[in-house]
Amino acid sequence: QIIERVLEWGDTDQVHWMFARYPTEKIIRALKVSRQLSKKSANFWGLYYNIPQSEIKCLSKPFQKIRDNTWQY
Repeated sequence: QIIERVLEWGDTDQVHWMFARYPTEKIIRALKVSRQLSKKSANFWGLYYNIPQSEIKCLSKPFQKIRDNTWQY
């Protein structure tokens, strides 16, 4: 959860802290399985780590459809 929060809301200092505390593999794994990241954050970090969108769970079409339907009023 800490990694997800930093990926979504972290400023430069917090991101540097995360890089110093967590191995890259753990950050990438959190990015790939997270359901909490926004499209914007997931896209940014996917590009940063060169991860295809198809490997990031919160960017998958079925998940996006569920998430979009959840927040419609």
